[in-house]
Amino acid sequence: MAILKTILFILWVPFLFQGIAFWTHLWQKADYRYDRTKTRLKLPSSRKLLTGRNQLIISLLLLLSLAPFSFLEAPVTIIAILAYTYFAIETGKNIQEREFVMPAFTFRATSIFITALIIYTTATWSIFIYLNEWFVASILGGSIILPLLVSLVVLISNPVFDQVKKAIIKRAIKKISSMNNILVVALAGSYGKSSIAHILHDILESDLRAIKTPPHLTTDIGIARFILKELTPEHEVLIAEVGAKRKEETFKITQMLSPHIGVLAGITSKDTAFLGSMRDVQEAHYELIQALPDKSLAIFNGDDEYTRALFKHCKKAKRLYASDPLVETSPQKILFENAKSIPEGIELQIREKGCSEETLRISLIGEHAVSNVMGALTIARELGIPYKSIKEALIETETLPRTLEIRRGIKDTVVIDDTGSSNLNGVISALALLKKTKGRQKICIFQPIGELGTLSEKIHKQIALLIAETCDVCIVTSVDNFSAMYNEAMENGMKNKSFICISDPHKALRKAQEVCDKDDIILLENPIPEKVRQGLLLNKK
Repeated sequence: MAILKTILFILWVPFLFQGIAFWTHLWQKADYRYDRTKTRLKLPSSRKLLTGRNQLIISLLLLLSLAPFSFLEAPVTIIAILAYTYFAIETGKNIQEREFVMPAFTFRATSIFITALIIYTTATWSIFIYLNEWFVASILGGSIILPLLVSLVVLISNPVFDQVKKAIIKRAIKKISSMNNILVVALAGSYGKSSIAHILHDILESDLRAIKTPPHLTTDIGIARFILKELTPEHEVLIAEVGAKRKEETFKITQMLSPHIGVLAGITSKDTAFLGSMRDVQEAHYELIQALPDKSLAIFNGDDEYTRALFKHCKKAKRLYASDPLVETSPQKILFENAKSIPEGIELQIREKGCSEETLRISLIGEHAVSNVMGALTIARELGIPYKSIKEALIETETLPRTLEIRRGIKDTVVIDDTGSSNLNGVISALALLKKTKGRQKICIFQPIGELGTLSEKIHKQIALLIAETCDVCIVTSVDNFSAMYNEAMENGMKNKSFICISDPHKALRKAQEVCDKDDIILLENPIPEKVRQGLLLNKK
């Protein structure tokens, strides 16, 4: 039996390694926050992680191992060996096919991973030495409570890392406060801020030494580390995207940055899962404006109803930007006149108050691009950038990776890669572009939007309606909200076999490859499984 148990322990280690890596990754994606992790685990797709086939097999074996019959020990151990051999083979396949989920091994993630690994291996081996009759049960039971143990390690370590975070933020504040020549532009909002930051950075580069935080690096600790590592005395402008996942988060980040210009881009229901109502979401993002220093300028997106409402309440120096000619013009420095599609992208006519009309050519696509350009233009002109530099930058500006990025697909298809972010406005813009694009057949590969709280079903029904009006085929890559989406799509004329859910990435890819053909347009919407994305692109990046 000792040999069998040793073999079981060896086979269990890869399962343990994969499990700790996965759950560390899940907590990391949720910024080690209980509320965000809890929201993710409420989704049907996440609940399968706790009640799936492997967990069922292990649970049944655990019950057998606890039965008061000594003759069951050997057969249960052998069956457990076979089960963990199967799990080890699965792990090997995941590594081979690059589907092995790993956290980014930052100091915190590495500490959590190593701590959990040491606790498990030490406890289990001690049981093998001193309580040998409970060894098999400890292996099986340990496998079941793995998510709980990693979670406990995370929650227990939070106070320690909170102190480390405070020290890092304090150093970042000291550094940026000592740089008298740096001008800070901070952007908040549910959507649009990454694109505006990207366009603005391209515009500023020819006249100023500008640096921007990477897309989606919006937490206080992420921005603080970026300041400490990347910001130098030679830089003249820092462009930072600010997140709002909980109350007072945006306020504290803004205090750290002390921006000269604060920009409130579009607001959606994306964050209602942990902020509450839409009013709560508005207030959370508005903290950017509230925390601005007295002499700073607040800039609002006039195309968004929620930010327009906040603009009216703002008592500070403020501006609007808009691509809608019906929006109030008096608070706008630059007025939108007209836009039309050209082979290079978009030709835009604008007029700055007190100046002649300007024609700008932009190498971007999509209706939302005009609004984002108007935002970046407003900021750039406030910073004194001449139109000559602006024009040269805009014609060279490329779209953000995975943001309505046009790519070559398999079988001579055209792929619109919009997998870089996940929000309702982005989905609407992508489907609008798909509708305008000429092709034999229009196919959407769609990953449902997470963290929508009580509005989730309503929003996904709205998306399903647009998909039914636009697409010939839709493959949904997660069970989350599929039932509501399916019913809505059927009610609006989509065929039964054209709107399907395939959560297995291998099967989803095979189905997509099967239905697509020459001259089809394929929209990859939201962060779909990477295997599906890569399998449909011809020129991999």
